[in-house]
Amino acid sequence: MSRFSRWYGAGPLHLLTLLGCLALACYAAAQLLPSNFVAIPVWLIGAVIAHDLILFPLYTMADRSALAVLRHRLPRLPAVPAVNYVGVPAALSGILLLIWFPLIFRLPARFPHTTTLPLSPYLWHWLAVTGALFLLSATAYAVRLRGSRVRQEEEKQEEEEERQHAYTRQVRQGPDATQTESGAAPPSPRHPEANDRSSAMTIPSTIAERVNAMHQARAAGPSGGPADAFAREKAELAATPPAGVAPVGTVLPDALLLDPTGAAVTLSSAAGDGTSVLVFYRGAWCPYCNIALSVYQQELLPELGRRGIPLVAISPQRPDGSLTMRDKHGLAFAVLSDPGNALAASLGILTKPSPEARAAQLELGLDLTEANADGTVTLPMPAVVILGPGRTVRWIDVHPDYSTRTEPQQVIDALDEACNPDRRE
Repeated sequence: MSRFSRWYGAGPLHLLTLLGCLALACYAAAQLLPSNFVAIPVWLIGAVIAHDLILFPLYTMADRSALAVLRHRLPRLPAVPAVNYVGVPAALSGILLLIWFPLIFRLPARFPHTTTLPLSPYLWHWLAVTGALFLLSATAYAVRLRGSRVRQEEEKQEEEEERQHAYTRQVRQGPDATQTESGAAPPSPRHPEANDRSSAMTIPSTIAERVNAMHQARAAGPSGGPADAFAREKAELAATPPAGVAPVGTVLPDALLLDPTGAAVTLSSAAGDGTSVLVFYRGAWCPYCNIALSVYQQELLPELGRRGIPLVAISPQRPDGSLTMRDKHGLAFAVLSDPGNALAASLGILTKPSPEARAAQLELGLDLTEANADGTVTLPMPAVVILGPGRTVRWIDVHPDYSTRTEPQQVIDALDEACNPDRRE
């Protein structure tokens, strides 16, 4: 099925629907041709030339222009872009006008005498249908926007509560269970200043520390089931070194990617022509990816910004997932979708969940065929890649065990080495 979708460009249902529409059109033409042999072919040719070759490109240009205006004028698109909720009813209204414009503008003079029907209602009917389409679209947009905001607030609140719970456990358990390097007792709770300093020092700042805090917070939960399946999968991945990873010097293709609104962008337009950093992650559903991108936003992006180096995060998920990830963590760098894992395949970092892990994902309500843009379960191994001019790989760090990630300081050190090969610490 996935091979057919890649070859055809859509699912089998799309092809069946298209063939059904073609059969219906042929039947209608066969019924009408005997009585109007010339007008029907002229109308079909006119529709192909006027609509498909002229109007359809104009639709596309208008849609891309609207996206470009929104992208450049708004510092940050809303959680649910409004352009489709305006474009769809406008397009349907335009198609109705295109089909019925002779009656809407009262052009056929003989129509009332032939059909005994007046021409006056058509204009008002078209206006009423147009108004109803925009009203339904506005209602759907309001419902989805409200739901998106509620979900974002709930996710942020849950994440903050989980993080604070983990931090609190570390602060409370650390001083009571350990001693200082000199062997002295930990600071007494009666000294709030010392406690504040201790609390600040125990707040995780690296990816590994935050992952460890998450694991500790989850340790109190029930064991077995999906958790054990994921633990076994991570152990197997950690014991298996990646094979076939692209070496330094590999030139990546200028792949076509999708931004969170679904608009197409190329790798070169997102990463630029000079040095750039690419982060390959699994998806917005992965808790380790959420931690990693959040740390990159806080710890890595400021240094990259100071150096003028773009940061681009890439996953195989649908654009909606990229939008969720970007807005959930307030990411200020590009978050793109790589439909079909073209870039990850060129780097040799593709993998698939084990059958046991796949079953555990389904048990928890995660279906990768729905989350991924290409409808498969293929995922990239988490990786960070430093690209040089011409999309040439200058450095790559791959993590088969998805619970571990490249730390920001590792990326900065690699940048210093890649950009200054003669530098010595």
